[in-house]
Amino acid sequence: MQASDDVTLGDNSILDASGNVVMEADLGTGDVGTGVAVSLNGGITGNSLTVTTGDDGDTINLNEAAQVTTINTSVGNDVINFGNGGNTLNQFAELVTVDGGTGTNTLNINN
Repeated sequence: MQASDDVTLGDNSILDASGNVVMEADLGTGDVGTGVAVSLNGGITGNSLTVTTGDDGDTINLNEAAQVTTINTSVGNDVINFGNGGNTLNQFAELVTVDGGTGTNTLNINN
């Protein structure tokens, strides 16, 4: 999946894939200096999940990880949020790897 701007997977929704799920957000150079918000609030099935964002300050919200997950945020001051409104990580069943790239990045864990 490729997007030039924000990506939202709503509460109670499911992205169902038989293979690997690859998301790329903030593609292109049309809005230099403006990051994206990737909010993955629903369920994702698949062998693995990779989320890559572009060269601006981006925000990633991930409520669960039922598969091996990789987050790559490239350049910029990024914010990565793990957990849900109930402040639990019960839905994180697999390995999650974060590469914040360059910049001053923040990882928030709501548990």
